[in-house]
Amino acid sequence: MAQTPALSLTGGSAAPGSNVTVGVNLTPGTIPAASLQWDLTYSSSVLSLVSGTYDAIGTAGNSAGKSAACNAISANDVRCIISGMNTNGIGNGAVATLTFKIAAGTPDTSTPVSFMSTEASDANGNALGISGTGGTVTIDQPAAPVLSTLNCSPATVTPPATSTCTVGLSSAALSATTINLLSNAVAATVPASVTIGASSTSTTFTVNSTSVTTSTAAQISATLASTTLNFSVTLQPPSPALQFYTLAPCRVADTRTGEGFTGAFGPPSLASGSTREFPMPSSGCNIPSSAQAYSLNITVLPQTTLGYLTAWPTGESFPTVSTLNSMNGQVVANAAIVPAGASGSISVFASDDTDLLIDINGYFAAPGFPQALAFYPMAPCRVADTRSFGGFSGAFGPPSMTAGEAREFPVTSSSCNIPGSAQAYSLNMTASPVTTLGYLTTWPTGSAFPNVSTLNDLEGGLLANAAIVPAGTSGDIEVYVSNATDVIIDIDGYFAPPGSAGALNFYTLTPCRVADTRSYGGKTGAFGPPTMSGGTTRDFPMFSSNCGIPDTAQAYSLNMTAWPPGAMEFLTTWPVGQTFPTVSTLNAPLGQVVANAAIVPAGTGGNIDLYVSNTTDIFFDINGYFAP
Repeated sequence: MAQTPALSLTGGSAAPGSNVTVGVNLTPGTIPAASLQWDLTYSSSVLSLVSGTYDAIGTAGNSAGKSAACNAISANDVRCIISGMNTNGIGNGAVATLTFKIAAGTPDTSTPVSFMSTEASDANGNALGISGTGGTVTIDQPAAPVLSTLNCSPATVTPPATSTCTVGLSSAALSATTINLLSNAVAATVPASVTIGASSTSTTFTVNSTSVTTSTAAQISATLASTTLNFSVTLQPPSPALQFYTLAPCRVADTRTGEGFTGAFGPPSLASGSTREFPMPSSGCNIPSSAQAYSLNITVLPQTTLGYLTAWPTGESFPTVSTLNSMNGQVVANAAIVPAGASGSISVFASDDTDLLIDINGYFAAPGFPQALAFYPMAPCRVADTRSFGGFSGAFGPPSMTAGEAREFPVTSSSCNIPGSAQAYSLNMTASPVTTLGYLTTWPTGSAFPNVSTLNDLEGGLLANAAIVPAGTSGDIEVYVSNATDVIIDIDGYFAPPGSAGALNFYTLTPCRVADTRSYGGKTGAFGPPTMSGGTTRDFPMFSSNCGIPDTAQAYSLNMTAWPPGAMEFLTTWPVGQTFPTVSTLNAPLGQVVANAAIVPAGTGGNIDLYVSNTTDIFFDINGYFAP
C-alpha cells in the first residue's frame, strides 16, 4: 500500500512575552510531494505570528529551488505555501519554521497549534492525499515570588511611637505586587496592604503604636513585637496588559417594559437592595468572550429616589464603591469602565427600585490584534464650547445647538493637538440646556444614529458625563441633542495604534475607594477629611492609597463624586505639576450629589490635583489604571 505524505509539528516552549518557534516536518511517503500548502490554527489571544520561513537545510533541502511564503490570513490562521518550477520532490525532514510571540501576561501553561487543512501535489501536478498532526506550545510561567523577609525596627516600642517595617520578596516582582497585611495587634495601626513595584524586591511601611488606657506600655510593646511575627500575607496576581477595541455604540440592556429587551437584558426593573448579573458576551452587541473590561454608559430611571448604584465584576466581593447616585429621583447617566467577571458578566446593585439602561462603546482585551488601540494621555484640553462667551469659533463654537439638531465636530482639527492616528477619544461632554434636555447622544461620524444616550439633564443646569467616543469619518464625531442646549467638549487622552511614544496599556483593579472627605467615610490623612472649601485645590498621592496602585501607573480610571451642601459650579481634576486647565470634570449647580467617570493622567509623583469652586465633600473610586 502506498504511503501518503504526512506533516507534523514540533512544539516549542518559551515564557510569556517571548518568541517561540514551531517546526513543520514532512514525511514524504511513497510518492514525494513537489508542492505543499497548509493552514495552521491557534489561539490568537495567546499567540501572534512573527514570521514563517522555508527551511533550506537538512534532508528537506534537496528540494532547493522551491519558494515559501507564510502569511496570516486571519487573527488565528496562518497559511504556508511551498512550491517551485522544478519537479524535485521535497525530502524528509523540516520544511518550515514559524515564529510566534506569546502574549505577555498570559496565564496559560500550554496552547495547541493544529493543522486546519493540508494539500499536496506530486511532480506532475497531481493531488496527493496528505495528513497533518498538530503540536503544543508550552508556556513557561515564571515562578511567582513569595514572601521572604518581614522585619520591623524597632521590634518593640513604648507608645505612642512608630516602627518602620521592611517586607521582601524571594525574587523581583513581575509587575506591581500587592501584599495584604492582617494583624492581631490590638494597639497598633497596620496598613491594609503595601505594594512592591515592578522589578523590585522590597518595600517599607510604618506601623503606628497607639496609647490606650486598657493596656500597659509593656503589653503594647509585646503586642507590637508579636505583630512582626503574625502577619497574614497573600500575593495578589497582577492583571494582564489590555488594549482598547472600539464597538459601534450599542444598547446592551434596558429593564423598562416595551423597549424590546428580554431575558437577562430586559425587564423587570431592579428591585430595592437587589443585585443582578448581566452576561455581557451574550448580549446583542457583538461583545467577544475575550473582553476583560467594558467601556459603558449606565443610566438609571429611579421609581422614586436612588441612594446609589454599583457595578463590579461578577464573582468578586461587593465593593465599597458607587457608580452613580440619584438622590432626587432624576434620570442620571454615568460612564464606567467595568472589569469583566465570571463568564464575562458584570453585577449591578441598586439601593432602591430603578430601571436600568446599559450602553457600550468598546471593550478592553489582550493586545496583538490589528484593531487593538493603546491609550495616549493628554493634558486636559477644551475642544469645543458653543456658548457665546466660551471663546470658541467656527466648528467648535457658537451657535448653541437647537432641539433635534445633530452637529459634526472635527476633533482632530481642534486646538488640542490630537493626531490623525486617533481612533477613539476620552472625552467629557457637558450640556447647559436652555430649559431641560431629554438626552444627548454622541457617536462616530459616518455611522448610523445609535439607539444609545450619553447624558440626560431633565432638571436643567450644567451637567457632565464622560464618554469614550470612537472616531468616525476624518476623525469626526457627531453630537445630537433632543432639546436646545449649549455643549462643551473636553478631552484628556485618545486611543490609537500602539507603537508610538507614550503608548499605555490598561490594567484592571478590584474596584476600590481611594478617598472620602466625609467625616464618616472611614478615610484619614491625605485621603480623608476635612471637607473641601470653595476655591481650594487638594493634592491626592495616588500611589500611597490602599488600592494597590503601582508606581508605574501614568493615568487612572476613576469615578469622581461630589456631595455639596449647596450649589457647586464645577469640579476639575488634573495631573499635579501641570497648569490648571480650562476644563471641568463635573458640575452640581442644583446642589445634587453628582458622579462622573474620569480618566486622569498622573502628575508629579503619580499625584493628581482636585479643585472645587464651592464647598463640597468628595469621594472617588478607581477601577483600573494605564501604564506601559
